[in-house]
Amino acid sequence: MKHYTEAEWKAFKNGETDAQEMATMEDHLLRCQDCITRFLSLIEEVEVTRAGRFVPGDFSHRTMQSVQKSKVRKRSSASWARKKHRFFTYYVAASIVTLFLVSQGVFQAVAQETVKLPKAGFTIRTEAGESLLFNWPQVMTEKSNALIDRVFVKQRDQDKEVGK
Repeated sequence: MKHYTEAEWKAFKNGETDAQEMATMEDHLLRCQDCITRFLSLIEEVEVTRAGRFVPGDFSHRTMQSVQKSKVRKRSSASWARKKHRFFTYYVAASIVTLFLVSQGVFQAVAQETVKLPKAGFTIRTEAGESLLFNWPQVMTEKSNALIDRVFVKQRDQDKEVGK
């Protein structure tokens, strides 16, 4: 990264650099702590006083209010705990379904049937969405998610009724 000299920053401050170089130097100021320190050390008390005439007296207060309004809210610990619990529940459900399918030999049967397909005249079906062979994981996931969502909604509704 190229660092600028004090003379270059003085020229920048006085508007003596061309527009393209000025834009490059502004971008550099955003990334380089050394150069921002060097540039700020060039600002004189007279310039600060002159700039103070253009800044309203409540500028700091209004700026702080604006920053406080725009702060990103932190996740509540209860919300985060619910999301972790829900993720864990999805994981357990997926594990149970996988173990069930493995124990029933579904994956092995699919693999054996795939091997038996004739090599000659084999075509790829473009309407894979209609075949359970191609989209069963998606269907299983969607149905599991819907079931788990219903359980959580019922539990949340029961919790609300108890809290009344």
